[in-house]
Amino acid sequence: MKVASPDACGKLTDELSPRWTYACRRSVQLSRAFRDQVRNAKFTGDELPARANISLGEFFHRVWPTIRAKRRYKGRTVTLWNTVWNAHLCHPSYGIAGHTMRSLAHSPELLDQFIVDMTEAGVHEPMQARVFSVLNRIFVEAARQSALTGVRANPIKELEGKPASNRKRDPVILPVEAIELLRQEILNHPNPRRRKELNMRDGLMISMLAYSAPRPEDLCNLDWEYSGTASGWVTYHAEKAQRGQASVVVREAPLAKPVREELEAWGTQLGNPGDDTPIIPLPAWGERRGGERWRPEDWKDWRDRVFRPALKRLVARKPELAYMAELSPYDLRHTAISLWLAHGGEDGGPANPVEVAQWAGHSAATMWSHYAHVIQGARREAKSTIDEQIRQARKKINATA
Repeated sequence: MKVASPDACGKLTDELSPRWTYACRRSVQLSRAFRDQVRNAKFTGDELPARANISLGEFFHRVWPTIRAKRRYKGRTVTLWNTVWNAHLCHPSYGIAGHTMRSLAHSPELLDQFIVDMTEAGVHEPMQARVFSVLNRIFVEAARQSALTGVRANPIKELEGKPASNRKRDPVILPVEAIELLRQEILNHPNPRRRKELNMRDGLMISMLAYSAPRPEDLCNLDWEYSGTASGWVTYHAEKAQRGQASVVVREAPLAKPVREELEAWGTQLGNPGDDTPIIPLPAWGERRGGERWRPEDWKDWRDRVFRPALKRLVARKPELAYMAELSPYDLRHTAISLWLAHGGEDGGPANPVEVAQWAGHSAATMWSHYAHVIQGARREAKSTIDEQIRQARKKINATA
């Protein structure tokens, strides 16, 4: 296979290294030269020139700042891209950074050979899947800049036999008492100012995540009109479904009475906001007037500054909860689904799994593949309503606090 030259490849770093700067300058020069050729050809009536043969390495260094800013990559994601680019796409024996974008797009055998070479070099399949995930994002940008790259369609999308991560993570189902311990830890935040101003909101977010099963973006976009304080049914408009990644666009989920009471108290503290107001508006801070909807970076900030530190404090205080240390806010929704399966029916009995799948916003097939053990054990559970379990757990924790 063609080996990428150092100039074409250039190691990817956070700083502007000389090679990185060279690659950027070179790709800009190519694009400007091609633009001038097209303009001159149109003016003189000559035949339009062939598309510039920009290499994968040159194009990547041209678009990497755009991808990073647009996708808001940072931390571990940037580290992953560094690893993929430097260790694999720029590998001296099997790297493909020196190939032109056009040749990669129009010659699937090059990508097939790349897979074979990585396998022979001992690169395991999950890492190969990450490499092709990076390539997929690069070719998405290449198709948008087809005049420069000559790429009109993403070849990764149509590639047969591309590596798959086969990543299947079993849901971690927390008992109600563990959820309430986490909620109490957040309510008792060590910063007195945060306890005074935001602890009610943060505690409500834990309750909503754990007992009504929203995805993070669903909760951030939930308005008071759909909060369910009057009906007992919260209505989520799933952004994931609108992007074509889930089957249910609008779904209703039962809202436990203790959570409804929290919502009502929070609404009173906010001064009974209007129906079109988000239930968790951003506070006034810096240039923000307050009341805006959460953006993805706001959610990540809450996760990193509130949720994860609370988990860390809780695990340090109760080592028996060490299995919670790596959880994310998304994982709390598994608790709601398991509670509905075991106690979401009449008189605290099991609910219909198909109905629970509708409440959770995914397909019945997903329900059976992820929660089969919960469904099988639901009939052996003693009847107890979800409201009773939440109240008993809170009473127990408050008594020992």
